[in-house]
Amino acid sequence: MQLLLFGYSRWYREKTGYVGHLWQGRYKNLWIIEESYFLECGRYIERNPLRAEIVQQAEDYPWSSYRHYALGEKDPLVDDDPYYAQLGPDPTTRQQRYQEFVRTGGPYDKWVDQTLVETHF
Repeated sequence: MQLLLFGYSRWYREKTGYVGHLWQGRYKNLWIIEESYFLECGRYIERNPLRAEIVQQAEDYPWSSYRHYALGEKDPLVDDDPYYAQLGPDPTTRQQRYQEFVRTGGPYDKWVDQTLVETHF
C-alpha cells in the first residue's frame, strides 16, 4: 500500500502542481484472524457507500463487488470468494442470501468503525 499511495501522490502532485500532504494519516488495516470473519469484512466493505450516504442501495454503487455477488453480473476484477460458495447450492440461492446478508448490516459495524478511527499503526 505504501508504494501504491506514494506513487499516486507523486503522480498527482506532478500533474496538478499540488504542494503538501495528499493523504491524512497512515493507511490502516486490521488483521483477520478468524476465517468466519471474512464474510463480515466483505459485508462491512459493501455497506461503506450506504454508510457514507453516497447511494441509497448497495447495487447503485458501481465500484464494489456487490453487483457481482448479489446480482450475478460478471466482473473481471472480482474472483469469487470461497466463502461465497457456501451461501447456497446454486447461483440464485447464493445471490438472494448475499443480498439479505448485506442488507441486514453486521453486528460488528460500529465496533469496526470505532476501531479504525482509534487505531494507529
